[in-house]
Amino acid sequence: MRKFLDPLKRRILLSISRAVVETIKDDEGIQKIQASLLADEVQDNMERFQNYGFTSHPPKDSEGVAVFPGGDRSHGLLIAVDNRKYRLKGLQGGEVAVYTDEGDSIILKRNHHIEVNTQRLTIHATNAVQINTPLVTFNTSVQIDGMLTVNGNIMSSVHISDSIGTMGAIRNIFNQHQHQEHGDGGGITDPPNPQM
Repeated sequence: MRKFLDPLKRRILLSISRAVVETIKDDEGIQKIQASLLADEVQDNMERFQNYGFTSHPPKDSEGVAVFPGGDRSHGLLIAVDNRKYRLKGLQGGEVAVYTDEGDSIILKRNHHIEVNTQRLTIHATNAVQINTPLVTFNTSVQIDGMLTVNGNIMSSVHISDSIGTMGAIRNIFNQHQHQEHGDGGGITDPPNPQM
């Protein structure tokens, strides 16, 4: 009986292994990974399966789970790859995050809050970007290189400027404006009424 069970036991033991990523080829339809396995075993061209719509290029020394269908070590598959050095820690139950080894992250947090952390954020939208919310807050300067169209009022607690001067300075000039009367009465005109 043992004669028949030993080969089966061996195939089962060889069907799964821990893998450490050495190199990744990322220029084909599916990633091919060279990974270190048990002792001095190195496997080349292991196919890495990822969920549809998500892809990543794990750094060297990331760890994964290698599966060998039927215990055949000649064709391995990686079904999960992680890196304990860079993985975000301290997430709350139910939270989800996307992250890089450089510290960039998108975290879907509790209470309907999404947090984006990066040094530079670029959005490419060929038609439009629409934000539907009652309030947008910028805590820094904003530069707009195109035309700004506003359908509502513009309010400012400080000066609004253009290349000529500030709105406050222009208002002062208008409110104090006087000139020589050109009509019948002569003399100097009164300042504008109503004032700006």
